[in-house]
Amino acid sequence: MALANRQVSYMPPRHLKAFEENLETLPLWFCDAHDFVLVRNSVPDSFIAHLERLGLPVPGFVTSPSGLHEQRLQSMRPWGWSAAAHHRLRDFRPFMDVAWNQNPMCRWNETHRELLSRLTGADICANVSDILKREPNQHIEIVDCPVRLNTLNEVESVTSVLQPPVLLKTPWSASGRGLFKIRDLNEQAHLNPWVISKLKQQGFLFAEPFLHKVQDLSFHFWCDEHGVDFKGVTWFKADISGQFSGCYINSPKINMLSNLPLDDIMSQAASVLGEALKRTQLSQKYHGPVGIDALFFMDDEGLLKLHPCIEANLRFTMGLLNLYLRRLVHPQSNGFWCLQNMSQPEWEQITSLYPLEARDGFPGKGALALTPTPDKQGYVAWLNLY
Repeated sequence: MALANRQVSYMPPRHLKAFEENLETLPLWFCDAHDFVLVRNSVPDSFIAHLERLGLPVPGFVTSPSGLHEQRLQSMRPWGWSAAAHHRLRDFRPFMDVAWNQNPMCRWNETHRELLSRLTGADICANVSDILKREPNQHIEIVDCPVRLNTLNEVESVTSVLQPPVLLKTPWSASGRGLFKIRDLNEQAHLNPWVISKLKQQGFLFAEPFLHKVQDLSFHFWCDEHGVDFKGVTWFKADISGQFSGCYINSPKINMLSNLPLDDIMSQAASVLGEALKRTQLSQKYHGPVGIDALFFMDDEGLLKLHPCIEANLRFTMGLLNLYLRRLVHPQSNGFWCLQNMSQPEWEQITSLYPLEARDGFPGKGALALTPTPDKQGYVAWLNLY
């Protein structure tokens, strides 16, 4: 939303502001003890003690550059880049090491706004489609690449190019927002106020087939001056609107997928995505994490297929966070973590039902708070290990 807004003074709606403030410590799970996490509010001592009891590395938490005590910084990594993020980090620039100037994201410009939109995902998807034509896999398929729609007339005629149901997407949105479903030929999406408003506001839309989803997953990469590095795969849940609702620490058992050669499918998909990222020369324009959402879907003939490139997110993601959490809990533990708005009594009930237990020095079983728990009411990220 900050990217769509363009303004350095962007302020999210009240409910999103509360969401951000309650969960602003989440980046600590990417950090080592020598790192710093920028927060708006001081972090409760009880939460820091909670992390220390678990034997986890605790970064420094700062609300301003004064908390750095004149230390030099090698890089700045907001959850996602925008003009507003650059503006918020402006006072930290004097503390940056000279090498930071070599990072393509060190100064904000308008080309970054396009780079961080769905235009990049559409470009990656087109390259993946081209690679799959040369290296086909019966279990991996892109039915149709996203189609760009610049006018309401093109919105009206999109069903002549793509068979309904069709999903319309705004160029700048995330986490299941900015979506509109065209269910059939009589939808008349070009007359819908939401479609008219978003097209006027953002300049164009994308259209793509609406697939019969079986399971969400994501592939994670890191781009920098050394190229593209594959980090791993995460399995997650999204609600009916497409918004993130939680991650599995390890691969879930899904009966429908049990007959597929999953290891081979995952390996080829990761390889194809990596090659597609290199074709786009992304590492020359952006340094940081890349999360590519994918899904297993049922095709028209009732066969399960993997669409390897639904979205490309050039930012930190819950899926990447999941890979880091996986390294910090007991290797034989399974679990699922989610974001919930709850009261203090509700959290106390959870911890009484699922008391946290250690295994071989790692969190191994029970409820693990990933962010400070509410004094009264608020959002909490928590992991249930078993």
